[in-house]
Amino acid sequence: MSLNPRLVKESFSVIEPVADRAAAYFYGRLFAENPHLRGMFPLPWTCSATGCSAR
Repeated sequence: MSLNPRLVKESFSVIEPVADRAAAYFYGRLFAENPHLRGMFPLPWTCSATGCSAR
């Protein structure tokens, strides 16, 4: 699989305005589906039904 740099750049420009919510969603899903990975992220995280974020 090769990455198209233009598509990657465009994707980041779409996500940028909602980066905090996108990150909370991403980490929320990551930790929910792979709780064993939680130890790799030493920051104190707060998680709720809508996602996770660093405190």
